[in-house]
Amino acid sequence: MAKINKLTAAQERRMEEFREEWRQIGLCCDPADFEAGDEVIRGFYKRLGKPEPLILHFSSPAMCELAVNFVFSMLKDSQLDSQL
Repeated sequence: MAKINKLTAAQERRMEEFREEWRQIGLCCDPADFEAGDEVIRGFYKRLGKPEPLILHFSSPAMCELAVNFVFSMLKDSQLDSQL
């Protein structure tokens, strides 16, 4: 396979379009579509032959952190603590 040393003008334009498309996706602040995401995750587990996972949604990263700390504090000194 030949090594590519230079892009064509059309390839350079497409590269700029591609970069802008994904920049807009990365900067998007629209609300997440949790139902669609959950469906994809459940599909992954189903294809792997695994039971559906428990999926929790929180309003912010801070709320996720609070939930994680709460769960681990509840599990402290329990039999499950060593399994997580």
